Amino acid sequence: MAVADDTWPEGSTDLQRLRRQLRSSQALLQVQGSLIAQLSRSENRFRQVVELLSDGLALLDPELRILYANPAFEDILGQSAASLVGLPLARFVTPRDRPCWEQLCGALLAGRSRRIRLSLTDAGGGQHFLDMEFIPRREEGRPAESTLLLARDVSELNAAQQELERLALSDPLTGLGNERSTRRFLAEHLSQRAGMPLALLWLDLDGFRRVNHSHGRSSGDRLLCAVADQLRGWCRPGDWLARMGGDEFLLIRPGLGMGFCAGLSLYPDHGQEADALLRQAATALGRAHDSGQGLVLFYEPAFTETLRTELGLEGRLRQAIEGGRLRLAYQPQMDPHGRLIGNEALARWRDGERGEVGPATFIPLAERTGMIQALGRWALEEACSQQRRWQLAGLQPPPVAVNVSPRQLLSASTPMSAMVAATLERHGLEPHLLELEITESGILPITGVSEEIERLAALGVTLAIDDFGTGYSSLESLHRLPIHKLKIDQNFTANLLTSDSARLIMRAALTMARELGLQTLVEGVETSEQLQMLEQMGCDGYQGYFFSRPLEVEDCTRLLAGNAQAG
Repeated sequence: MAVADDTWPEGSTDLQRLRRQLRSSQALLQVQGSLIAQLSRSENRFRQVVELLSDGLALLDPELRILYANPAFEDILGQSAASLVGLPLARFVTPRDRPCWEQLCGALLAGRSRRIRLSLTDAGGGQHFLDMEFIPRREEGRPAESTLLLARDVSELNAAQQELERLALSDPLTGLGNERSTRRFLAEHLSQRAGMPLALLWLDLDGFRRVNHSHGRSSGDRLLCAVADQLRGWCRPGDWLARMGGDEFLLIRPGLGMGFCAGLSLYPDHGQEADALLRQAATALGRAHDSGQGLVLFYEPAFTETLRTELGLEGRLRQAIEGGRLRLAYQPQMDPHGRLIGNEALARWRDGERGEVGPATFIPLAERTGMIQALGRWALEEACSQQRRWQLAGLQPPPVAVNVSPRQLLSASTPMSAMVAATLERHGLEPHLLELEITESGILPITGVSEEIERLAALGVTLAIDDFGTGYSSLESLHRLPIHKLKIDQNFTANLLTSDSARLIMRAALTMARELGLQTLVEGVETSEQLQMLEQMGCDGYQGYFFSRPLEVEDCTRLLAGNAQAG
């Protein structure tokens, strides 16, 4: 019921009707706060504050019928205020939210305020998701005389959240389930069908890395899709099929007994003594577990040799960490204008026997053996030390990003926050020059983790979620924790031009981040076509081979010097 000018004609029929409604309800005159005080003093102020609100506002009678609706609420329901007056709000509640509405009514009739998200159906049949606040007004000991309703339309955000949740339960490349949805499937099955047999078959592709290395990642992706299609053909109704990451797949078949792995050693072929036979059988069992579910493997001498090689690598990695024989490389991070906004510190190791050992080999080894604690401390110390050296050389380095393992948050003898604070103080480094990248699984709601993340944020360092989209973080965690940035996993970038799911996930993640006030950085940008699409989606930062490979310290120093001269 808006008017075009800044005054309301004294003889206006609409004004008279509104005054009668306000006098009959006596509600708006009793609501606390500056908004209602202004409304009661002046009709002109009423129009300015209420009718020009972008959020919906309505006044409800004791039976929760609509007495008044502002223009924003008219737009939500697709009807004029005149046609809305007298209608029960329950008429617009969707059937799915009826149980919530019934509970809400009980609270309102008891005079209790409530905040809730409900979906309402407009005049055209469309649904709107609203964040709603109900404020009953009543005198002590008397029923509520009226209820003030404030409503914000969050349909777009809700749709983005639902789409992100849906896509987060599937593998973007193959369309199969992922580990998160598999855990949910198993939990539901075990709770609803307790005691019923269930078989799990875990499959791993032999030699898949050679395909990627020899023919390229796109060929590897096509192979994974072909395998997924083949496995679908094996499935029967009620089966569950998922890609568990990399080249691993899981088939769950209800109604069958549990499968098993076995390792066999033979006397006298594999040994003459009990200890040797037991040791070799255990070695064969470990290899069977590593190779997939349901396998029975005989011991082979090569198994012992492989185990010996892995143990030797573990020992040399421990010596390298303790002896300071690792190094950091730095991969630049750029903004949409091509400016350097950060560097990610990446551990590198050149082994005396094997030469350059990739992080895909030694980082998981460090995680399995617990050496990740020492490796993480070294990386933090070295990154902060190098930042200070660049400052003393007259350069102005951007923030350096250091990876943090969930183990560092969960089980470090010294709390991560205390270690970071001491390191910053020791090197005289400002907190804003350090960014900590926590893998997505590291923000799970485990006792102590949230508190440690909050203590880290209190230091003034930037906190980022690394490889976002591959873990188990919930939207509630993103909203609750003091996270500043999302780093979207490179798997989605790699499939951006060929996969609708990857594009939907990327767009939903960027939309959600903007709504939550988070910065975004996309990993794995390798082509101008990817960059152009990401720029259209509104990404804040980029990292990948299109801009630069990881740089050794000397090369990164030259990059910083060049930026300083250009500035």
